[in-house]
Amino acid sequence: MFWCVLSAAILQFGLLYYLPTQQSTVYWTMAAIVLSLFTSSWAVFGPAERLRGSPRLLLFVLFVACLTSLPSRSNLIVKLLGGNPPTWLTQTLFGLVIVGVSFAAWRGGPRTKAVLLLLLAAVFVYRAQYAIRNVSEKEFDVIFFHHEGYRHFLNGVDPYAPPLPLYLDLESARKIYQSERLTQDSILVGYVYPPLTFLLGLPFFALLGDFRFVGVFALLVIAFLLNRVSPDPDGWLLAAIILTNPFGIQVVAFGWVETSVVTLLLFFLLCWRRWPAQSAWVFGLFISSKQTMLVWIPLGLVLLFTRFPRWQDRLVWLGKCAAAGLLPLLVFSLIWTPRTIYDSTVAFIAHAPLRNDSLSLGTLLLHSFPGALWIVPFFGLGALGLILFLAVRKGLALSMGMWAITYATGWTAFLILNRQAFPNYYFLAILLWLIGSALLGAPEPETETPKRPA
Repeated sequence: MFWCVLSAAILQFGLLYYLPTQQSTVYWTMAAIVLSLFTSSWAVFGPAERLRGSPRLLLFVLFVACLTSLPSRSNLIVKLLGGNPPTWLTQTLFGLVIVGVSFAAWRGGPRTKAVLLLLLAAVFVYRAQYAIRNVSEKEFDVIFFHHEGYRHFLNGVDPYAPPLPLYLDLESARKIYQSERLTQDSILVGYVYPPLTFLLGLPFFALLGDFRFVGVFALLVIAFLLNRVSPDPDGWLLAAIILTNPFGIQVVAFGWVETSVVTLLLFFLLCWRRWPAQSAWVFGLFISSKQTMLVWIPLGLVLLFTRFPRWQDRLVWLGKCAAAGLLPLLVFSLIWTPRTIYDSTVAFIAHAPLRNDSLSLGTLLLHSFPGALWIVPFFGLGALGLILFLAVRKGLALSMGMWAITYATGWTAFLILNRQAFPNYYFLAILLWLIGSALLGAPEPETETPKRPA
């Protein structure tokens, strides 16, 4: 468990250092990603002893490091201290708060920790809504595409149908979008995520005016579930890290949908332990939440074949999975034109130009050898397949904790060798390593056996 948490910490600090406008930071972040990948691979495929024991001290250090990212001179603190307090006063009070919270986290009783976790959740919601209100939808295309899609939908217009207004200057747009899709004042694309992701954010946009609050809700749910699943105090520390994590605030503010994706994955893992036959519905929703989640199907099949010996049970499970995954797509296809959905969610992304800020070795290769475009995706898929094959041979797929950790390792290998990858892609791996650590100590279900006829 220690090495998994260490892998998550290395990857997160590398991503916090990343600035897309400075190429040197891109290379340093890629180095951190590679180091994180080797650390987790060394632990996962080494002796079993490497994954035993509690990483409590490392979790505590990581939690304190996250605490220091809290604003020491926020507007609220300034107002409470009279409007213009000296810097030394705010820094001293901030230090005292850090020491007090850290002591309570390490030595406090259950009630103290419960109250503290509620306070951390309240601070997280305050910071997240502040970040959301101060990051304009026109600063990041993810936010803009979502909000424009919701406006179209609420006005009875196909959210996947082009065009969308061009939210930045034409020269900047040519660096990240295909030139053939750009006009002087618009971009020829609609909403770019699958229908399920669209539906998850719609209530938050309709009620609160901004879909990004779905990310706030998702991270609160993830923190709550990790606290419930993992034995105390590890579970408490994992939840606290989620709530104080500065990268989590960035993910929410930028509108990255990985928060919803990870929530669905965590629900699947928990359902698989308690209600394996019904977990198919959740897995179907998970793989339909984002285009790249389709690469998770192979290990899902491994779980299926090891848990259900009878083909009848396997086919029923696959049928439920397909029904849940395809239903949102079928509904949208019946209401609007399937061609627009394909064009915006598949063709648009497949033809996106290479970007210098991509955190992928595959991008570096393509810049040097543009003719290798057709073969580069197979490097990432090959690395993922190799890791999964080794994991299955070692029997790692039978444990929910090892399932999560193995796929975090394979997912990171897939991304670093992929055509392109960005910080939000790796956020999934960070949370997977933390989820895997939480589940490693949890009891595993027994393999079901076929019932004999009476």
